[in-house]
Amino acid sequence: MKRNIRLAPHTRFAFIDDCFIYTKALKHHQILSSNDVKEIVIEYKWMTAMKGLIDSEMERISQRLSNRIKELIERYESPLPEIEKELSTLEKKVKNHLLKMGFTWK
Repeated sequence: MKRNIRLAPHTRFAFIDDCFIYTKALKHHQILSSNDVKEIVIEYKWMTAMKGLIDSEMERISQRLSNRIKELIERYESPLPEIEKELSTLEKKVKNHLLKMGFTWK
């Protein structure tokens, strides 16, 4: 049975290239041993995919660690005596405002 395939002029060469590559791959596949096929699948496909996944996971972990370090730097940027001094100043202001409003405490 003969198929009549009509292709647009700009896709004809791509189709011919695909057919040529497929034919070459099919001929080459027939001479491969099962060990060769295993090596191709494991070494080239599976290992490449795993490397990509590991690289992206390492990048994600690196980003998370970097963000956490920045957060800790911001948190501990001011020394404790400076924070205590600021707290004391703010505490005095609040007490003065409460006294002006008429609040008293013992």
